[in-house]
Amino acid sequence: EEATAYELGIKSTMQDGRLRTNVAVFRSEFDDLQVSTFDGALSFVVGNAAAAVSQGVELDAAWQATPALRFDLVAAYLDSTYDDYRNASCWFGQTAAQGCVGGVQDLSGEPTQFAPEWSGSVGASYEVPLGALRLRAAVDVNATSRYFIPSDNDPNVVQGGFAKVNARLAVASGDDRWEIAVIGRNLTDRLTTHWGNDLPLFNGSYFRFVDRPRSFVVQGTWRFD
Repeated sequence: EEATAYELGIKSTMQDGRLRTNVAVFRSEFDDLQVSTFDGALSFVVGNAAAAVSQGVELDAAWQATPALRFDLVAAYLDSTYDDYRNASCWFGQTAAQGCVGGVQDLSGEPTQFAPEWSGSVGASYEVPLGALRLRAAVDVNATSRYFIPSDNDPNVVQGGFAKVNARLAVASGDDRWEIAVIGRNLTDRLTTHWGNDLPLFNGSYFRFVDRPRSFVVQGTWRFD
């Protein structure tokens, strides 16, 4: 596998350092891209797609609106496709009308796996004195559009677009030596998966690895000199 990458960006600071904005445009061209494909039985076979291109735009910004309140934004647009992949494995049950000819399909021009077109996060944090202590609160939302999980672009194993909400509430000492926090992740309890494919030896069946559901954590921190 060989890759040629290009990137052009700008970093800026405004409002006396309270506003930071970074923008980058990128393009990566892959030759003989390595692709791992399930063989339909018990193993994965590593092969090569002839060519692929991944390109897009990334933006990240942070704004210290007040001494206590901060906003953060990260956003990305991604166009990642196989330029030439005429020997891709067919997904189970794929017919000739759906593009499977001689046990292979042509995925040229189709999206690569794990490549959502849109993704990003937005968050806010707030910190104020609380007597001799400090109170900290933060919330963020992470979102992504749909993407294929397996390399054969099986429509039965697609992760749909989703957004997850996380939050954190903490109390710390004035000198920041210790902190106790309660953290909530995936507060809306969205059901998502990070991997899935055909189920070995059971044609027509699939498996998924499920991400962590709604969860809460109590975190303690002590800093030594």
